[in-house]
Amino acid sequence: MRTPADLVVHGAASPSLLRNLDEFQAAWVMWHPNHYTHIAIQVDTAQEQSKAPTNAVLSGFSGGLDSSFSIFRHRTQNLGHAQQNVTTSIFIHGFDISLSRVEAYNRAVDRGKNILESLGVALIPMAMNLKQLEDNWDHSHGAALASCLMLLQGGFSAGLIASSAPYSAITPESGSNPVTDWLLGSASFPIIHDGAGFTRFDKVHMLAHWPSALQNLRVCQRGAERDKNCCRCRKCVRTILYFRFVGCGLPPCFEQDASDFQVLITKYPNQSGITILREILAAAIESGAPLATRLALRGSIVLNYSLMRLYGSNLYRVVKRFVRHRSI
Repeated sequence: MRTPADLVVHGAASPSLLRNLDEFQAAWVMWHPNHYTHIAIQVDTAQEQSKAPTNAVLSGFSGGLDSSFSIFRHRTQNLGHAQQNVTTSIFIHGFDISLSRVEAYNRAVDRGKNILESLGVALIPMAMNLKQLEDNWDHSHGAALASCLMLLQGGFSAGLIASSAPYSAITPESGSNPVTDWLLGSASFPIIHDGAGFTRFDKVHMLAHWPSALQNLRVCQRGAERDKNCCRCRKCVRTILYFRFVGCGLPPCFEQDASDFQVLITKYPNQSGITILREILAAAIESGAPLATRLALRGSIVLNYSLMRLYGSNLYRVVKRFVRHRSI
């Protein structure tokens, strides 16, 4: 769709998947008409695959807040018609830990196993090199995860992708979202987008009762070691604040607390990031957080809103192109 070039599949593909992918393309072309083009998908044989003789569901897992929450609620709660029998998860090397960081990935896998073993969920290590194609990863990571889940569809009834944002904060910038994730599945192996009806505070409230998660949760994607939390990046800082304002304190998976200065300078220069900061500020006010913390959050909102306006300006784009040209 980015090239653009038609896709030719020398083999069989499910008609239901092909229909879904046509609608998937329609959404992304409408969201980003300057980046993507609707392409044709040609297959040798259109044939629906048989459903796996099981009700077991396969889930993506990173050791983070969203995927841990989805697995925890399906394994411990009575969800009625929404219940999914999540028995196994995949932890993909090449997503947030580069393929060259083998030891860091193995340590992260061990932390993930410590979380999931307490619920009787198996973990399958997997590697993929799709990120090396230098595509827009913010747009493509949902499709990448769905493809990894579908690789094992012969042994599972469905694949589950944990929501990374609630319905109130959906943006077309996210490659994983409740609008298009389900269009990456087929009739024989549907893809389920799970948890968009919950805020991150809802998720933290539930995970606060899961000791294995508090000990081993890994939300960081910027730290040097990659297998544990740096306690300084925006994901670490915001998660520390989530736990603080639900009354949980600092979980053991974080080696140090976040200071008010770190809260102030944390960058969220987009609308979804500013929405997150406003939600955290509301929780800080409700929980009676110190004045210095509330002022740091208000200052962060102002700074990030200014940065968002700057990064979206024509002047910034011109300067950025000029600097890039001079560097070449």
